[in-house]
Amino acid sequence: MKTEYRFSPLWVPIITLLLAPFVYKCFSSLTAPLLNPANAVYGALIFIVSYIFLPMDIKLIFNIPAIVLTDECLKNNFGGYSVQWEDIADIKFSDSGRRSFATLIINLKDPEKYFASPVKKAVYKIKQLFSPNDILIRIDFVAGDNEEIFETVKAYWTRHFESRHLA
Repeated sequence: MKTEYRFSPLWVPIITLLLAPFVYKCFSSLTAPLLNPANAVYGALIFIVSYIFLPMDIKLIFNIPAIVLTDECLKNNFGGYSVQWEDIADIKFSDSGRRSFATLIINLKDPEKYFASPVKKAVYKIKQLFSPNDILIRIDFVAGDNEEIFETVKAYWTRHFESRHLA
């Protein structure tokens, strides 16, 4: 069994229209000589913003599913990784109102398994300083009702454990 949730089409023009002028402005602000401190700052900004938003924008444009649920795993195309159901310790839903995005919170039994490379481990440790949760998926970017998406994910996770205990 497989369930797919697509990105909300509302975000395609918004992210594209916000990303394109920013990247253009950063490139147009580069000065000669190319190797100088100001260009290093602009280059870092371009890299960070592009690293965060460009992959999501490409996935939005090509209609790649945001979240794919199968009997074996949850595939998160926001971050580009899959999490096996048996590795998940807890799943929660957080919707604190209008000023923040609704979030699907996934805590892992063994985070080291998914953050084993030095870069992923460093990013994970930095994220742990701000949030005790292992994986956060902003489901406001996903088409559909946020609570329904959470209930479906929770049902897949629960069904996995029920089938393992019955077998």
